[in-house]
Amino acid sequence: MIRYFKITLFIIFIFSVNGKALILNSGTVVENDSIACVNIFSEFDSLDIFLDGEKIGKTPLHNFLVGTGSHRITVLSPYWPSWNQPNFQDTFVALPGRTYQFNAAFVRNILVNSIPFDTNVYKNGELLGKTPLYITMNGSTQIRMEKEGYHSLTTDLTKAYEFSLLVTLEPQQEWFQAKEEKEKIKMSEIKKKRNLLFASIGLTTVSGLLSVHFRNERNDALNNSSRAGNHLQKEFYRDKAKQYENLQDLSYIAFELGFVLTGYFFLTSRAGD
Repeated sequence: MIRYFKITLFIIFIFSVNGKALILNSGTVVENDSIACVNIFSEFDSLDIFLDGEKIGKTPLHNFLVGTGSHRITVLSPYWPSWNQPNFQDTFVALPGRTYQFNAAFVRNILVNSIPFDTNVYKNGELLGKTPLYITMNGSTQIRMEKEGYHSLTTDLTKAYEFSLLVTLEPQQEWFQAKEEKEKIKMSEIKKKRNLLFASIGLTTVSGLLSVHFRNERNDALNNSSRAGNHLQKEFYRDKAKQYENLQDLSYIAFELGFVLTGYFFLTSRAGD
């Protein structure tokens, strides 16, 4: 009976080896032309391990026997199932009688945000970007955050709660007071320019109407001159037409000046400038 049991186990073992599937999970390396040995370690214990898509155990895994050929190892991230915390994956070609060691290391991406947002984030003196920003934890974990009008702050990524770190910067009261004074002066200047804008619009409108009026008066005087019965009347209407022509020229110059001033004050009286 025992003999038949041993023969059955031997047949199952040979079949498993030839199929390159999960063979045996023991503490002994078996020297065979069709198998190799795999050890998988990680700084995190009890992480699920998959070989070619099939779960084979948890970290750490010692002396796990596999068939020869190409294999893919996947170790689930301790931060799973967060989409931006990738799993450990590696491929290898198992050769007979060889032992393969894998250290499943994981990166941790931290979302750094701040109040106020759009704050510069520096690491080792290098600008990484502006908040909100994802930072991978590797090497130094200290970062410095700076924004105009706020006190700079140095913090550590290890203070993150799970995958996010929110930092609040303290405002510089003197800077905000100075900025407020500048805004008041700016708004006062804008108000003055808006008043000048309305005045220039009035000048342009009135001078334009006067230019048209004096042109019509000039034409009427010329018509009266052509219809006059004697020389004195002709000279009178001609002189009058000349006066209206001069007034028309002056009013048109005023119209052009008002038009230019209107454009200038319109462009310089906007609050966003």
